[in-house]
Amino acid sequence: MKVSTRLKLLQQIYAIHDQFASEFHTACRPGCSTCCTCNVTATTMEGLLIVEHLMAEGRIGDLGTLAATAPRARFQPKVTINQMAALCVRGAELPEEISHTTAGPCPLLEKDRCTIYPVRPLGCRAMLSTSTCIPGDEARMPPRMLTINNIFMQFIEAVDQPGGNGNLIDVLVYLSQDTHRQVYLGRQAGKLTERLLANQSMPVLMVPPEHRQAIQPLIQALNAAVQRFNSEDVP
Repeated sequence: MKVSTRLKLLQQIYAIHDQFASEFHTACRPGCSTCCTCNVTATTMEGLLIVEHLMAEGRIGDLGTLAATAPRARFQPKVTINQMAALCVRGAELPEEISHTTAGPCPLLEKDRCTIYPVRPLGCRAMLSTSTCIPGDEARMPPRMLTINNIFMQFIEAVDQPGGNGNLIDVLVYLSQDTHRQVYLGRQAGKLTERLLANQSMPVLMVPPEHRQAIQPLIQALNAAVQRFNSEDVP
C-alpha cells in the first residue's frame, strides 16, 4: 500500500474511532488539556500526517523547536502494543515501563488548545475520561473503551509497516529531517533512530472475553476499511 493510501486509511481509522468513542459519555471539553503532556506516543504514519499538515499550513518551523522544548524525562516505550501482545501470548514477562508524571505539557499546545487537533494521533484521541481530569490524577475510562483503544493502536501499528513507534516528540523530530522522511516514504526497513521501535504485525487482538461480542462490529469496520484501501491501491 502506498504511503498516500496509508494516510487516507489512517484518517478513515480515526473516523471509525470517533464513531465508536461517541457511544461513551465523556467530560472532555475544548481547553481541557490536563492529559496533553509530553508522554503521548505515536507511529511514524501518524507523525507523517502531522508533518504534512504543518507543512501545508507553513508551520514546518514548529518542528524545529520540539527537541529544544521537550523535557529529558518523558515516556519512551520499551515495547509496542503488538510486541506486548506477542509477549503475553508466549507468557513472557513484560518490561517495566517508566511513566514520567512531571513531563510537562505538549509543546504543540497553545493556550490550552491543540494546534494540530484535526490530525492529532490516536494516543491523544484515546485519552477520554468520564470525569474531569486534574493534574496528577488519572483519566476515568470505561474498561470497554480501553479495549477499543487497544484494538485501534494494534491496527495502526500493523498497517504502518515498515515504520516506527515511540514518543510523539521523537517521531516528529525524526520525520522533520528530510533524509529520514525520504527513508520512510521509501518504506525502507531498519533505518529508524534508536529512540523509535520497529512496528510489528498483530499476533492476536488484546480483547478480554467479556468484550469479544460487543467489539465485533468495530473489528468488522476496521477490516472492511483496510480491505477497501488495499483494493483501491492495486494498479
